[in-house]
Amino acid sequence: MSGPIVPPLEITEVDGSPDGRPITKIIVSNGDLSISGREATIDTSGSGGSPGTPAKSIQYNSDPAGTFTGSSQLLYQTGSNTGRIEMSTGAVATQAEIRSMTGRGLQISATDADESIRNQIIVFGENDTPDGIALYPATGLYVSVGDSTSTPAQITSRGATANLVLTTNLTEDKAKITLEAGADGDVLVQTDNAGVLQLENTTTDADSVLSIMGNGTGDAKLDLQNASKRVWVLCDENKKLKIQGGSGGNTFILDVSGAATGLTFPDGTTQLTAASSGGAGITLPNIGSTNETMYLISQSPIWGSVDTTATVSLTSGDLGKCMAYPFIAPKTGDLSELIVQVSTADAVVDTCYLAIYSQGSDNLPETLLGYGSMSMASTGASTQTSLSDTVSLTAGEQYWFSINMSATGTAAILQGTSYLDVPNVGIGSTITETGITVYENNMSAYAVPPATFQPSLVYSGFNRPLVAVKYS
Repeated sequence: MSGPIVPPLEITEVDGSPDGRPITKIIVSNGDLSISGREATIDTSGSGGSPGTPAKSIQYNSDPAGTFTGSSQLLYQTGSNTGRIEMSTGAVATQAEIRSMTGRGLQISATDADESIRNQIIVFGENDTPDGIALYPATGLYVSVGDSTSTPAQITSRGATANLVLTTNLTEDKAKITLEAGADGDVLVQTDNAGVLQLENTTTDADSVLSIMGNGTGDAKLDLQNASKRVWVLCDENKKLKIQGGSGGNTFILDVSGAATGLTFPDGTTQLTAASSGGAGITLPNIGSTNETMYLISQSPIWGSVDTTATVSLTSGDLGKCMAYPFIAPKTGDLSELIVQVSTADAVVDTCYLAIYSQGSDNLPETLLGYGSMSMASTGASTQTSLSDTVSLTAGEQYWFSINMSATGTAAILQGTSYLDVPNVGIGSTITETGITVYENNMSAYAVPPATFQPSLVYSGFNRPLVAVKYS
């Protein structure tokens, strides 16, 4: 006896779609079907359903395992041209974290249209080398650290030969690097130990310029100081450099606005030319013609006199040694002639020596510069153009000339100035003495002037001979 007729197998979803009949085979996902003899088992223990809330949350495997959920602290935000992952923690004072595990590094990359890497940020882990953070922008791009609201940032180079290079836009000729402190704050550039802060142009033989710019009409100042000392270099007027002892201190002004503007001192006086050194600082006239007049050094300030009627006798045995008188050099240069005036000739005293000495630290004659042998054979101006050495003088400095004779005689006399009409050298044995000349007491009598003048005596009441010089 045959059984009831069974309609063909039909499989469909609850809503009737999809629907299929007759069905001769059922296909399930790998791992969900098991067969034992004539029995087939389909595993339906897995779960599905709708994603967890809130909207835009990134789904993750929750607890118990196999269930998915979302969180308002992990969102995927999209816009017309944006796509970003947002992370936050439950507490405002804590930070969200992306962490690599087991000592590995972390890399964030941006790509070009062809998917090649364009920019990279690499955080190296303990299993990577080198240690630290590497920022690799594409050629022509830049790295920005912080913004106007962030806390101060620090970029540090590592390694014995590593340089920290801050480069602005390479296509600009007036780009700038700005270090900006907080309100009324300072920007500190600090070297270590004996390190030197150096400004150098990378182009060979090019100038290096350090510019201090006042903002708007603000002044430019260079403040040099330590814990106990301070001075300012100040520019608050055009073409004037000022050195000032800090705020309210005395000010020296170097004015370069003109050819003869000079240096102004704190008392308001201005120096237009360099001051001459040594002596009394007196400058004598310079004729400057091709037939230059001789300089009457025995009659020029401050040691000179208008009197030229006195005489100096060379018959005295004392003039076997040098008598020295001070004078101020009238100009700078080499001497070409020495001149004395002979009042009475003497064939025995054939020669007198006229020597020029430098002044020593004791303000007395010291080193022989040169001398001439002056003839006493006839009256009038006796000139010597052949000097023992080149005698170079500096204008305004004090020197000494000395007179002594080559032999003793009976009539040799030079014309001179009375000791009563000239300043004395300020040295004597009594307060009332007229110490006019310094006497060399160590040389041999009637010898040429010594290389080093050793003053040991001062004479009173001895007239000063008339002496003149010419320059080359």
